[in-house]
Amino acid sequence: MKTPSPLRPSFFLSCLTAALLAVSPLAAQVHPDAKWEEFFPKPSQRTLEQENSKEHSKYTNIDGVEEFRLWLNPAKDANGKKVRQRCEIRIDGYDYSTGWGQFEGEFFLERFDGTHPDDDICIAQVWLSMMTSVAGIEGGSMRQHSPFFPQAVNKKLIGRWVKLNIVHHADSKTGEVWLDGERGWQGPAKAAYDEKTGKLRGYRFKYGLYNQAENNGVIRWKNVRFFRRGPGPLTGPN
Repeated sequence: MKTPSPLRPSFFLSCLTAALLAVSPLAAQVHPDAKWEEFFPKPSQRTLEQENSKEHSKYTNIDGVEEFRLWLNPAKDANGKKVRQRCEIRIDGYDYSTGWGQFEGEFFLERFDGTHPDDDICIAQVWLSMMTSVAGIEGGSMRQHSPFFPQAVNKKLIGRWVKLNIVHHADSKTGEVWLDGERGWQGPAKAAYDEKTGKLRGYRFKYGLYNQAENNGVIRWKNVRFFRRGPGPLTGPN
């Protein structure tokens, strides 16, 4: 019987390269030709914020699936006034005031109370510029809060995994919201200025739950990623 020839090293290298490309995409799904640079926050740069909600919110991270819960919304202060709440992860150390930023992740809405479009709760935001929120109506409807008024993005989002990409351009003060690879919204974004100095502030990413509406939400996130890019157009090199 003829002894089989040993496999060449190049064969193993090609198989290994194919496997790595299959599990480790090198670019963001939205505008992949823009040469995004992915960044990886350390645990110390991922801050859990529980404003007005430490006693009635919960965050867990099990095997890479992050869960955020609010169960007493809206809360009230000592004077009986409704106060906003949050159970969010804030990304520190990567603030930017020029160029592009992109947030990417998959979310699963388990429950969102509320019977009115204004009973929406923010699930992801470019701090001080863009807020992407969901209300419990129409099977889970998403809206993007522009500088002028909330605009509808999509509906029937509760009970399934949905991929969300938020693209933000600091220089032109514009943004985009993509769901499952399709653009659902494009428009103006707010500028972030310091009220005391009047100077432009840095933008940063947050995700989880945030609002003061009549809404007690449960959301899960997985495969959350962050990207930056220089100030040029979304084609070609930086």
